[in-house]
Amino acid sequence: MKKREFTKTLLSLVVISMLILGVGAQETTGSQIQEDNSVQLEVKAGITPDSPFYFLDDLFGGSREEKIAEIKQMIEEGNIEAARKALVRYKEYADRLEKEVNPEGREEARRSATAIRNALREVETQIPDGDREEFFNEIIDKEEKIVTSAEIAEKINELCKQLDEMGAYEEYSRLCKTDDDENAPGWKKNLDKKLTTQQEENVKTFANVMKSCFETSGQDCPCEKIPHEEFAIACAKAAPLAVKCDKEGNEQACEELDNLEMPELPDYLEKVWLEIQGGMKEAQFDMHMPKECVEAGAKDPKDCQKIMITTNAPEECREALLNANLKNEYEGRKICDKIMFEKNAPEECKQAGINNFEECGTYMFEQNAPRECIEAGITGKNRNDDKKCREIMENMNQQGIQNMGPEERAICESHEIRDPRDCKDFLIKDGRMKEEYKPEMEGFAGGCGQISDPMKRLECYDNAGKGIGQKHDEFQGRMDIPIECKSVGALSKEACEKHMRDAGQRNDQEGGQCLSEEEARMKEEGCKQCPTCEPRRNIREGCVVMIECINNNQGMRPEYEEGEGPNNMPENKAYREMPEYQEERQEYQQPMNEENQDTPTTPTQEVVNEPTQNPTPIIETSPVTGGFIIENSFYNYYYRR
Repeated sequence: MKKREFTKTLLSLVVISMLILGVGAQETTGSQIQEDNSVQLEVKAGITPDSPFYFLDDLFGGSREEKIAEIKQMIEEGNIEAARKALVRYKEYADRLEKEVNPEGREEARRSATAIRNALREVETQIPDGDREEFFNEIIDKEEKIVTSAEIAEKINELCKQLDEMGAYEEYSRLCKTDDDENAPGWKKNLDKKLTTQQEENVKTFANVMKSCFETSGQDCPCEKIPHEEFAIACAKAAPLAVKCDKEGNEQACEELDNLEMPELPDYLEKVWLEIQGGMKEAQFDMHMPKECVEAGAKDPKDCQKIMITTNAPEECREALLNANLKNEYEGRKICDKIMFEKNAPEECKQAGINNFEECGTYMFEQNAPRECIEAGITGKNRNDDKKCREIMENMNQQGIQNMGPEERAICESHEIRDPRDCKDFLIKDGRMKEEYKPEMEGFAGGCGQISDPMKRLECYDNAGKGIGQKHDEFQGRMDIPIECKSVGALSKEACEKHMRDAGQRNDQEGGQCLSEEEARMKEEGCKQCPTCEPRRNIREGCVVMIECINNNQGMRPEYEEGEGPNNMPENKAYREMPEYQEERQEYQQPMNEENQDTPTTPTQEVVNEPTQNPTPIIETSPVTGGFIIENSFYNYYYRR
């Protein structure tokens, strides 16, 4: 008897324990709100809703917590109608915070949500059954959304900074740009403004360094000063080609330099690039003219511009471009864009009242693109959207759609489903196929913002963050690799060391001597002992042959040999003033103006290898060389469908 009673008591305890654990699991599963009973409201109720002066309450500021304190007090007093007035105010504060919560407020949002839930639990049993949904469940749901929004804000903030640091500007434009988003929270607009300003400076730095590189025939190319990795790699590839082209008269190197691919930029940065690259193009022209201009006997950039327009521009644009006094490439593109749009725009865009390429591209993309690309946040606004969409569709094909078996196809056909993507969606929802692919898992986070459910939206950003985070880790792993190795794809320590040895051997055969990366950095550190000096790497054949220490105050540069530095120079070491490079090459490198347009060109003339002054900032009115027609690949983009 006693044994049966003991067993019965034991079973009862087990059942009670399971029920308690079950309730706890229900409360915490999937919740974004932390379980901590010690967290309390930090404010007390002010003027309560049952006061005739309640209308004055918000004049002195308010918060969600204050409104919850008011609701709690009114429920305790049994005044549900007064509590409902405070509930209306709470919802206003909560809605505003859900939209505007910033990454810095993430922890406070979590603490506050926990305090609010704890406060409501204290009066939950006092709420009438018919009002419990409104005064408890809906408030807790709203707090869940606020905490989730804070997590999303933190994730977006992290992803945008990672994309910016990597120089992944195309992906940045999809996820982080706020120019066309009136509803973007203030913190995101401020972040975008700050990062975009720095990106524009990176583009300008690249143009200035390349200008210096071309002006000095590849002798003054401080590529390591360029923050953007792809820009720096392009610079490192251009430097040795510039030496071979201008100093050695190697025509093949000149051709390679003319055809050197520059990193692709999204529209918002491409406009900056087109407006300021004129000075770089002019310097490149001075070093080596395009073949079309040489054959036509062009004497200056303006002549070359006309020849390139006549040779390469769409026939519809030629007359307008020749008659325009183009100051930069961006102006030329705008003129030709307008003409080409009027003559070639799809009828759908005209009927929709669209009158420019950008809007038409977006509109046509929305009408024709696979929904998987739309869901991934690709809009057709960027030049590379078509390429990104193809990547997504190819990945999808590789991960399941084209591998669908006959049984799966038969099931879909029995339900009159013909499209393989619709078939896959149906099979996934029906539980017959595992979902194997999500665009955001490949690092496409642009479409996450379109997801209405907050938890699924957060999951989307988390999945995208895994791909982007992995790329960011790889990027950081390359930080210490010399740009000379990056430019040839030697990204491991062993490959880089081999490249530097091979480059050193080639340079030794030509009478030069390569510095190891450690030697180069030691010399750079020695230069920095001079407060007004900065080091410059002189690169030849992919290796560093000399570190020049430039005194920015005096315009003087000492040449440091082995064992020397700013603090251990021999007494008889002479400083040389930086010569005007233009004086060395009066026949070819003088500024182009009305008085010297007939100056003959001698692009392969041997010159003395003298260092130059720091490059002057590029201005918007720099002339163009006609290259915008050759480089303009997006005319076909909108019309090849």
